[in-house]
Amino acid sequence: MAKLYQDISKIKKIDPLELDWLTLAETREIVDALGAENLRFVGGAVRDSLLGLPVTDVDVAVTLPPEEVMERLKFAKIKAIPTGIEHGTVTAIVDQQPYEITTLRHDVKTHGRHADVAFTDSWEDDAKRRDFTMNALYLDDDGNIYDYFDGLSDLANGHVKFIGDANKRIEEDALRILRYFRFLARFGIASINDDAEGLDAVVSNANKLTFLSSERIREELKKLLLGKDCAAVLALMMEKGVWRYILPDFDMEPLRRLLAVEQAIGESDVYLRLIRVLPKKMGDIREAVKRIKLSNAEMAHLMGLLHPDPRITADMDEIVLRETSYRFGIETLKSFAILNSEPEMADKLKELLSKLDGYEPPKFPIRGRDLIDMGLQAGPEMGELLLMLEERWIESNFLISRDDLLGMVTAPNLH
Repeated sequence: MAKLYQDISKIKKIDPLELDWLTLAETREIVDALGAENLRFVGGAVRDSLLGLPVTDVDVAVTLPPEEVMERLKFAKIKAIPTGIEHGTVTAIVDQQPYEITTLRHDVKTHGRHADVAFTDSWEDDAKRRDFTMNALYLDDDGNIYDYFDGLSDLANGHVKFIGDANKRIEEDALRILRYFRFLARFGIASINDDAEGLDAVVSNANKLTFLSSERIREELKKLLLGKDCAAVLALMMEKGVWRYILPDFDMEPLRRLLAVEQAIGESDVYLRLIRVLPKKMGDIREAVKRIKLSNAEMAHLMGLLHPDPRITADMDEIVLRETSYRFGIETLKSFAILNSEPEMADKLKELLSKLDGYEPPKFPIRGRDLIDMGLQAGPEMGELLLMLEERWIESNFLISRDDLLGMVTAPNLH
């Protein structure tokens, strides 16, 4: 369990033994390979540790040139991938755990997302090129914290603040517009009025979002949707005319109801939230999905949830439960129940979801092989026959036995 630090703004040092991710054997291998004196951890791992949040990604800044990083990792028998070695970035993989390792650098010239960089030995110069003050906190292996732009105070106050000139930071990478709103949704919507310059910059540069790849927008959008204040932030984005550069504006009320339900049951699902921010018309939905370039699997999953069966509610009866669990499967059934629910039904919904965790849907007792064994030929006609038998079985509330189903195959009135 991550420790929650009470007064973040005054922290100068953390006991390294309190950080689970820092004491991991995999992390220790990275430190041993590169040398503790040559590295500091930076970004999300430091920020989230201070907030008592779980750490998933660990980024490492080093004074070593990238070629030496590669050599040291290979010498230590650690898999090293030159993911962005021209910009100083190497990814190390230890027991399937990735570590992004980047040599200290400063921008010589920027042109959009890409920049001509020069390596440096100045930690402060490296910090200057990062996006927000709360993401420019460094931690050495002894637990000392290095804060060059008052990021600790901003983190303590939930203040999402650009480092230096906000317009310049956005000019370097327009994705920072979405990152700004994503961090507002996660940490700082309450302090939005404390940084008019930052908000003005993202709004005035919003048209630059049209030049970003769909993949980058998709990943930031999914993270934004999972933020605790995503509804307030999305409303702000629509109010300021930013959202239309991503997807069409939408009705906030269905999203707010879903969020209230999720909060009441203690669950969240990015795809259910995504459904609530999509347009209503199917043609518009397809265009929107194309804009964020979901994978085929994500697309199929999303399309399967667009029209939940209205019978699936927190208080549906056993007959509906048996039928719909068979037709849709347990996971889709859960999603439909959540989408169809209202906050005041949360207690019944939790009971249903708990029941579904151990629920076994009915299982159709015959297969095509059974019909072949009876002398029927495989093909479209057999498929139609199986569907008819299945519907009869469902209509009987799954009571028709296997023998009776097979006996119906030759019945003259089956069709």
